[in-house]
Amino acid sequence: MTSAYTPLGIEKMVTGENAGTWGDKTNANLDLIAQLTGGFATLSIAGGAGTQALTVADGATTGTAQQRFIEFTGTITGNRIITIPNDVETFYILKNSTSGAYTVEFKYATGSGSSFTFATTNKKTAIVQASASPDATNPNIIEVQTGGDVVDDTSPQLGGNLDVNGNSIVSASGGNIAITPDGSGKVIIDGLSHPTADGSANQALVTDGAGNLSFATAGRLGTVNWCTTAKTAPFSATDGAGFFINTAGGAVTVTLPSSPSAGAIVSIKDYNRTFGTHNVTIARNGSKINAVCACATVSTNGQSIDLVYVDGTRGWIDTKNCQTSSSVGGAQFVNATGGNIYECGDFRVHHFSTDGTFTVTNAGNPAGSGSVDYLVVAGGGGTGPSNEGAGGGGFRFSASTYCMPTEAPSYPNRAPAGLPVSVSPGSYAISVGGGGACCAPGDASTFSTITSAGGGKGAATGGSGGGAPPSGGGAPGGGYAGNTPPVSPEQGQPGGGSSGSNGRGGGGGGAPGSCGPVSYRPGIGGTSPSGGRPGSGGDGGGLCASFKLTAPFLGEAETRTPSPTASPATYYHFSGGGAGAGPQPAGGGPTGTGGIGGGGNAPVNVTGTAGTANTGGGAGAPSFAGGSGYVVIRYKFK
Repeated sequence: MTSAYTPLGIEKMVTGENAGTWGDKTNANLDLIAQLTGGFATLSIAGGAGTQALTVADGATTGTAQQRFIEFTGTITGNRIITIPNDVETFYILKNSTSGAYTVEFKYATGSGSSFTFATTNKKTAIVQASASPDATNPNIIEVQTGGDVVDDTSPQLGGNLDVNGNSIVSASGGNIAITPDGSGKVIIDGLSHPTADGSANQALVTDGAGNLSFATAGRLGTVNWCTTAKTAPFSATDGAGFFINTAGGAVTVTLPSSPSAGAIVSIKDYNRTFGTHNVTIARNGSKINAVCACATVSTNGQSIDLVYVDGTRGWIDTKNCQTSSSVGGAQFVNATGGNIYECGDFRVHHFSTDGTFTVTNAGNPAGSGSVDYLVVAGGGGTGPSNEGAGGGGFRFSASTYCMPTEAPSYPNRAPAGLPVSVSPGSYAISVGGGGACCAPGDASTFSTITSAGGGKGAATGGSGGGAPPSGGGAPGGGYAGNTPPVSPEQGQPGGGSSGSNGRGGGGGGAPGSCGPVSYRPGIGGTSPSGGRPGSGGDGGGLCASFKLTAPFLGEAETRTPSPTASPATYYHFSGGGAGAGPQPAGGGPTGTGGIGGGGNAPVNVTGTAGTANTGGGAGAPSFAGGSGYVVIRYKFK
């Protein structure tokens, strides 16, 4: 009688058989048993869709179905089926280490029994039981345990701390992530104990400083929920809300909440920068605004306001750049339109190189600013066929205490500045004087009550003085008067005189400007040197950059150190006088040049020029036009 074999290949020897070979066969069986109980094999199942059979080798350890732990490897390009013989009955530890998004099915070779399948994304380990039926017609593969996933465990428990290893806890399909303690348990996140019940509307989480959080009613922190649809019609505001308001189509009234609680907040913002054209009225709805029982008007382009209700005494108080009408104390700062507008620090500057209108929408008040500074430069004079240089245009400016510090009183040639102009809501015409044509004075420039006279033509009086008259018989001539008509502080200096029979004086320059501890000399006409050489035009007034006169703005820049103790400073000059012309004596030096501030040159040793546009510079002699004027208005706006 011959030996038989189990379904997994172990030899069952018959008594009396295999004499002399029992030792070898027994050892082979023991090796096979060891493999069946703990053997590990790596099996490549690479390839496309198809079936791969595991085999049993009788009496040997070479069968692929005779391993306890089987790791599937390789790149699969289709769904794979792995089969075992129908009579095999054991359990397997299977690991899916394949590459490719395809399924791996483990089943019996035939029959209608169940199977186990690794899903396309399941690259893990499973324990399955191969349960062959007695007749091997309906054998089943039953999953005992799946490593990694806990989806089948309805009440999983951790045996230690959960280490996410740098990963995130993510819900699927937009689901919530709920952390719910049992009974009296707390949710503690990084040492902070969170409440287990919701608070009331508009409450916030507060801490007791000992790691415990709770809901409580707290004062507002200044934040609001903004309504992003701009309001264009009257509406009632709600506590805690912000509103963009578009007044391009007309004025809008905002009604504040009735009976507000302390800490209530309402914010508004100019959506279209048109509050100055069409105002916003803030209806108080029974409460005070800034301690006044009156509604408020918002009329500044681009304005933002935060109103916070404090108490019955003060009512709603503005906490952010609130500029309201006189009904609630007046606008704090000036606001206006017109010209080219620039900002420098807390100041807004309007530049006019041609005629225009300065329109004041808010006049300000003493607590902020109710006045404006100015620089008003008239047109420079023109020259005729004679050799006299023309005077620079009248030069007037103000230096308020909060924007242009005065120079040291002991410094020589100190010149006073004018007083600022108080403004009211309304329109102010700006007239920018043109430069005088050949042999004509310059035109005046005006703003409000400020008029700067045009520069005198050659050999005539004017805002900044004209050139000297022709000298006769070798006698020197004196310069014509400046500051005509007279104003205080003066707007111009006299023209320079001539010397010698052929000399001609230059035109007068403008009055000096000042900035800090520095002042320039008065703008006088240059005196002709001995020998009858023509004179230079006087320098015009110089201002520092507080009027936003830096490039690309107008004015003639000069950097100098005016005293041994002073630092270098840059000044921007206007209203320089024009240079005089005339025959050069034998051995004489060069002709004079136009004064700093746009004064024109005379055509002897240099190219003759007109006065520079928008500086008020006087023309150089002979037969040149003066430079046009310039107007600058400046005020504190925040």
